[in-house]
Amino acid sequence: MTHSSLSYEWVLLIFFYGILLMCMSSCLKSAILGYLYLGVNNLIGNIQAWIGNFSSLYVLGLFENNFQGSIPSDLGHLQGLKFLHLNGNNQSGTIPPQIFNISSVYFFSITQNQLHGSLPPDIGLTLPHLQVFYCGINNFTRPIPASLSNASQLQRLALEKNGLIGPVPRNLASLQGLVGHYLNSNKLGYVKDDDLNFLNFLANCTNLKVLDLGNNYFGGVLPNPIANLSN
Repeated sequence: MTHSSLSYEWVLLIFFYGILLMCMSSCLKSAILGYLYLGVNNLIGNIQAWIGNFSSLYVLGLFENNFQGSIPSDLGHLQGLKFLHLNGNNQSGTIPPQIFNISSVYFFSITQNQLHGSLPPDIGLTLPHLQVFYCGINNFTRPIPASLSNASQLQRLALEKNGLIGPVPRNLASLQGLVGHYLNSNKLGYVKDDDLNFLNFLANCTNLKVLDLGNNYFGGVLPNPIANLSN
């Protein structure tokens, strides 16, 4: 394929993408959009701030595209949002604090981006209805927020392949509906004998199917109560 034909295809792609954005923007004045799902495409550029004006939006799926730049803080205006799926892009920067104040969200996925910073210490209080929380394969640092235990409906917690440090909060064992717990490939633990003591409390998590703690800094021996998870 010639250089000119490649350039022509890019011009067409940008042209039609621009039309799509214009049409969607015009919907703000003429329709109440509740469901916006554009995942697994080849969309480029930034996530547009005006999406935050869709006040009735409850599902936003923009995953597995080529979006770049930061996540617009305007998405925090979507106070009825329940499903946020942005994984598999090239998003960078930190997550705007406004996003963590959308208390209606139960599905939150930003896996496999280039996001950094820390998870808010009160995240379990501001997102109390969380059922799925996927933040793996990013560059998050600092400890795991203990407040996640307040999201009592949490079933899947995936924080793998970041730079998280410190202990695993013991009170996460209160999440009795937890099915998948992915903390592998971080910097958790201190290479000390009591690093895995939090496992003594996981016997309450009777629905737990996956517990991945590999590639961290845990020391000590396996606590005996972990055998209770076989039930």
